[in-house]
Amino acid sequence: YNITSRRMLALLAPIKTNDAKLAAALKLLRDWDHRTASDSPGAALYEVWTAKHLGKATVARAVPQAARATVGNGDLAAVMLLLEHPDASLGANPADARDQILTSSLLAAYDEVAAKLGPDSKTWAWGKLHQARFDHALTPLAPAADRPAMSSGTLPMAGTMLSPLAATWRADDYRVIAGASFRMILDVGAWDNSLAINTPGQSGSPGSAHYRDLFPKWAKGEYVPLSYSRKAVEAVTERVLKLQPTS
Repeated sequence: YNITSRRMLALLAPIKTNDAKLAAALKLLRDWDHRTASDSPGAALYEVWTAKHLGKATVARAVPQAARATVGNGDLAAVMLLLEHPDASLGANPADARDQILTSSLLAAYDEVAAKLGPDSKTWAWGKLHQARFDHALTPLAPAADRPAMSSGTLPMAGTMLSPLAATWRADDYRVIAGASFRMILDVGAWDNSLAINTPGQSGSPGSAHYRDLFPKWAKGEYVPLSYSRKAVEAVTERVLKLQPTS
């Protein structure tokens, strides 16, 4: 759930338009439930809009030319505050300038998503852009033919840098680059009820069945039992590795 989206959609609420594309973009966001699910068309548009286009348009209007390279796309929190309380930095008519920023940047985001996912917004999905993949640390040193076997593969992910399922992504290709690789839910006093997840798997060997088997569950925000007591651990043990000195 992206809580900041409620503030941004409140700014869009009064906007009316006869432009078909802008109307489609506004409807998509107004019908959105604010959840950044991997199958959500609204999440795809909202994330591309606020992360790549909204700040850029705001900085272009509010920041002097000489400082724009330093400011970049701006800080989203600062951008939102300015748009909620437009001032003279936006020009002689701050409210109109604010609305122009909102609509022009939203159209730019709509065009970008359409270029990547097709013209039919019903087929859009945040997870078609926002995806995770893990590569073995030694992949760059491996022969090209062996590298696919050293990868976890690619899966769609929900979440963003601002959601409970934290999954920060890079702007050029939307690939997930940061987040919680290990999560756990502990039941104190009844430890065998605890849950956990690691990714892509418990083994670091690409040839192991457990090298990437947890990755699909992790990408969906799911968990597996975290066995704690000796009895519980022994009940799910597949193999025991004994290290015995020769002398």
